[in-house]
Amino acid sequence: MRVVILGSLLILFLSVASADAGLTVEDYKQAKSQSWFNLYIGGIGQGISIANISLKVDHKPTLYCPPENKTLDAEDYISLIDSYMVINRDTLTLETPISVVLFQALKEAYPCSTLKKGR
Repeated sequence: MRVVILGSLLILFLSVASADAGLTVEDYKQAKSQSWFNLYIGGIGQGISIANISLKVDHKPTLYCPPENKTLDAEDYISLIDSYMVINRDTLTLETPISVVLFQALKEAYPCSTLKKGR
């Protein structure tokens, strides 16, 4: 049942993200030179982090499990996005929102060993 709910939420998340994609894979490289870029990526990362912390506080399974002794910042998020895009270049489309790329990159970089409540 939990898998069905999580799968449904992921589909909903991807549908909503596609409706207003914001910055996409296609726009990413050019946007990196813009003055607002680090704030934009940092904001996406903070939003995902807040959702993750909220799940932990509510004793629910978290989306990813970052190291407890490190606070991720925009540079960390950009590095994760860059690495994820290289590794997954064959599966990403130009229309993929960068927010989805970062979300997936965080899940892959910091997997939870088991689906523990409030990890």
